[in-house]
Amino acid sequence: DVCSSDLGKTFQRVNLPFMMGGNDTGQQTGERLVVNPFDPGQLYLATHLNGLWQSPDFGASWNRVTSFPITSSTDDVGLSFVRFDPQHAGSVYVGAYTGGIYRSTDGGATWPRIAGQPATLPDGETLRPMRSALGPDGIFYVSYANKAPLADISNGAIYRFNPGSGIWTNITPVDPQGIAGYGFVGLAADPQRV
Repeated sequence: DVCSSDLGKTFQRVNLPFMMGGNDTGQQTGERLVVNPFDPGQLYLATHLNGLWQSPDFGASWNRVTSFPITSSTDDVGLSFVRFDPQHAGSVYVGAYTGGIYRSTDGGATWPRIAGQPATLPDGETLRPMRSALGPDGIFYVSYANKAPLADISNGAIYRFNPGSGIWTNITPVDPQGIAGYGFVGLAADPQRV
């Protein structure tokens, strides 16, 4: 990894205490590296094998987030995304391929698994969080698939979570052509529309 403190004019190498795995299984998940909008020097990185890591100094050094309940993974995907809520300081979401979605509202001191989240598809397959988006109204969106390798994805869903009410809603688009055999990975929220 490299870091710059002069807007990219020069870079310094940083030896990371974990593997990056950019082309590992689950490479379509993300975003794994995020900047805290309330403290730009603080970075979070969701890893494939080694849990959640945090840098207090723009990436120059890294520490494992020991308060996060998943510190290692054997499924080769690990943590699939990190998402800060830019409207609420201390609010951070983390998706885990095996384990669902966790949310801290106290700056990472605690990480409860979000209650009521979906766990299975109608056919019984396990939902695996892939990507997330946050709407301007604070509504949290998640795309799910049934597997991590891109060639193996054959089912999925999209859900909306209202953090105010705690309600999860299935908003998976209806397939008018009845084509089976695909899941959902990419996801975005329009920052101008509520």
